[in-house]
Amino acid sequence: MDGTHSHKVESKPATVVQLDVDVWQTNDSIFIYALVPGSASEDVNISIEGDADIVRIEGKRLRPKPGAKASRGHLTTEECVWGEFYRRIILPAPVDINSADASVENGLLILQLPFAK
Repeated sequence: MDGTHSHKVESKPATVVQLDVDVWQTNDSIFIYALVPGSASEDVNISIEGDADIVRIEGKRLRPKPGAKASRGHLTTEECVWGEFYRRIILPAPVDINSADASVENGLLILQLPFAK
């Protein structure tokens, strides 16, 4: 995408943060990349809605538990955003749900959505 497209962001409770994404479009697919540190595959839910032209990503990022020595301390700086996240993206065309692929690797969500033929 060239950055001129706007995406509708659905309103969610204040405790849920909007997931930042990069969206890359080729002639035959949409690729969505999102940083999800602290999230395992089972922490991320992806669904295709509408006429297969809307993707919904939601999940949670969990702060790692401190080790035995650190558990006696306290938090002095908090800059990371932990907790629930959400994003709804309107796609430029319907996608083939059966050929979609998603993975979470090293804190990076990679979603490939081939366009429907």
